[in-house]
Amino acid sequence: MIKFIISVVVILITGYVVLNYVPFIAKYDHYVIATNSMEPVINVGDVVIIDTGVDLDDLETNQIIAFYADIRGDGKKQVVVHYLDSITEVEGERIFKTRPEISDDID
Repeated sequence: MIKFIISVVVILITGYVVLNYVPFIAKYDHYVIATNSMEPVINVGDVVIIDTGVDLDDLETNQIIAFYADIRGDGKKQVVVHYLDSITEVEGERIFKTRPEISDDID
């Protein structure tokens, strides 16, 4: 029984180290989808893997992206996964507008 517990602890620690400190793998984040805004493409409970090393200049419309937003108006930012609808520039500032799968409403 002790060997089993030690094995589980070693596996968990190894997984943590690999996912957080190995350069090729550490550039990825993962999130569990909590809402139906992207169904049927991404369902509630699905896990998405996000490449955090993407340059903003490489983004194109209709790609699925993840970003932080205060969606409840409570000052807490949460991860949102939506389609990139448009990229515009106003007075030197880039503006990214997104939309969910379930509607044409622009964020």
